[in-house]
Amino acid sequence: MAAWGQDPEHLDRLAWSLLEGADEVRSAVTRISNGLADTWWTGTDARRCRDEWDGVHRLHLRRAADALEQLELHVRAVQRAQREASGRMPGSVPW
Repeated sequence: MAAWGQDPEHLDRLAWSLLEGADEVRSAVTRISNGLADTWWTGTDARRCRDEWDGVHRLHLRRAADALEQLELHVRAVQRAQREASGRMPGSVPW
């Protein structure tokens, strides 16, 4: 028998994974930023590394974390819609 839709419990686990991933990325950004700030390192290479981190990589990672959070919100919305639709369909399994 073919199945349509999705399992809200699986979507719940996926949503939590996305949220945890966003938190992990943000924690990594903080650790790296702190490490660069706390490390005694001077000169052209140090300045270049810090500038590249601040101007490129840190921003990209923050955007990635934001994207994971947005995807988590989308998954939650799909999950809610599925629960509502399943509750209205004859013969459906209420989640």
